[in-house]
Amino acid sequence: MVGPQSDVGVSKGVKMDSFAWAEEAAQKLNEQFGSRLAFVGLQGSRARGEASEASDIDLVVLVDNLDDTDLAACKATIQSMPHAELACGFIGSPNVLAKWPRHELFQFANDTVPLCGKLPFAPSDFTCEEAKEAARIGASGIYHATCHSAVFDGDAEEGILREAAKGAVFALQALHFSRTGEYVRKKSDLATVLSGEDAAVLAWALKAKALPKLAPQDVRELSRLLLRWSEGVIAS
Repeated sequence: MVGPQSDVGVSKGVKMDSFAWAEEAAQKLNEQFGSRLAFVGLQGSRARGEASEASDIDLVVLVDNLDDTDLAACKATIQSMPHAELACGFIGSPNVLAKWPRHELFQFANDTVPLCGKLPFAPSDFTCEEAKEAARIGASGIYHATCHSAVFDGDAEEGILREAAKGAVFALQALHFSRTGEYVRKKSDLATVLSGEDAAVLAWALKAKALPKLAPQDVRELSRLLLRWSEGVIAS
């Protein structure tokens, strides 16, 4: 199994090749489940080459006819891996995932790099209209989080807005696809094709990730921007 060139992450000072890690996990899972192992993939920042030292390793594992015993076996396999504390992701059955809401599958399909097997859908299966619906539903959650945090969440508002800005990146990817038919994986590449408030939201998402603390005026500006932008996406 050969993945694309990976980022190099660090866990507790130890260099780690994320794709090599995921491929080793896939081999162990194959030994555990055999022909029932339908798919293993890597997604998230490590698959995109955007990971920090502490980034999660987002693994996707699909096992035919998954049950609770299989979950325990999968847990034991992943816990046997080095840097298991970084592991997270999606564990499930392909027949269940095939019936998942399409607006969630859009990002899932486009953000996952296959290592073995096949997903029950492909990025090419999704239409621009489905991507637009994914963007609108993502923006709806951001609108609610922005309004709620401004009124009810006090000192927690900054953290909630940071998460909302992170989620806005996924909505921006779907929104761009809905307009052009092109899915842009990396934030650095996405920045080159966006304009207006879309570009401003991405810039704030990158700023919020880079800074350990936002100034009060930054929190207010981010709140105003997310409110305007999400409302516009929902109404589009």
